[in-house]
Amino acid sequence: MDDFSILGESFKSAKDFLKPIEVVTTSIPELGDSFGCGGIPRGRAIEIYAERSGGKTTLSQWLVSEFQKQGLNCAWAAGEPFDMSYATKAGVDLSKLKMIEFGYGEDLTYKLKLALATNLFDLIVIDSINSITPNAIQDATVESKSMNEKMEAPKMWAEFFKQLDGGYHIGSPATGKQVKKNVVTKNIDPKTLTEKEDLYWHKLDQKKTVMLFINHRLDKIGMVFGSKQYTPGGSRKDFTFSLRLNLDVKRTVMKKSKGAEVLKHKLIRVKPEKNRVGIPLKSLILQFNPDGTIKFYGYKLEKESKSNDSEEKEPIKIEAIEKNPLDTFKNKLEGTE
Repeated sequence: MDDFSILGESFKSAKDFLKPIEVVTTSIPELGDSFGCGGIPRGRAIEIYAERSGGKTTLSQWLVSEFQKQGLNCAWAAGEPFDMSYATKAGVDLSKLKMIEFGYGEDLTYKLKLALATNLFDLIVIDSINSITPNAIQDATVESKSMNEKMEAPKMWAEFFKQLDGGYHIGSPATGKQVKKNVVTKNIDPKTLTEKEDLYWHKLDQKKTVMLFINHRLDKIGMVFGSKQYTPGGSRKDFTFSLRLNLDVKRTVMKKSKGAEVLKHKLIRVKPEKNRVGIPLKSLILQFNPDGTIKFYGYKLEKESKSNDSEEKEPIKIEAIEKNPLDTFKNKLEGTE
């Protein structure tokens, strides 16, 4: 039998090294079941993307309310306008929600890493990737943007996601001191790191925080072959996200109120385009109501015109042909008919 002790204690059995995924359950258990882990996984990055009015913000605010109902701390980085009245209808407690104030994109990424290092938040929502602009292209116009300037945003996000995966050090802006970890995990062997590294090294998968990124699904211009849609932020983000949820509006139901048509609800399909926490490509349909509440609709979309297939259909009546068609044609030629 091979002796692995020569490698030291940094080589461990997978059973001792890996830990089960901790999840936060919601009032819709079917949503967690579709992910394969039973809920929203902790210590993971999740992306929600859709077209305009596709339910991205509604689903994110609903998740915030679900976390708050369990006494968990949430933060929101609003790169786009935040509607307080709509969030309140969705069940968000604004008195307990922390808003992250930031300027340039680099300022936001620093504060996100700081919030993650403290391990104080259970959910952090970033709204949205496409609206966060780096410092290098803040003053550049559309005409003056060079290719390098256009790549500043993907480069900023690529460095940020790389640090979430690989780890980073960070200092507190208030004291100038390094932020200590308040949770000692088994993924880092204290004997293989110095005391400073063990105290100040931070990675997303070693935290309890769920980082939820809202993104847009945009169309490529002049695209003939390949995928005609993309999500901003570069390709590096796709490797960091454990869940990428594609929202697609399947049906918009209207109702008449005081002579006018108003929105009753939307049926939106939630499809995990990428899933590293369970069985992939298991989608479901949720009902989004105008008041911000969400209900489980089903796994398949029913037809609008419901027909009872069990009812006996009236047989098609076929009139019997009394005369032979050839005889009829012969009589026409002879002029007898």
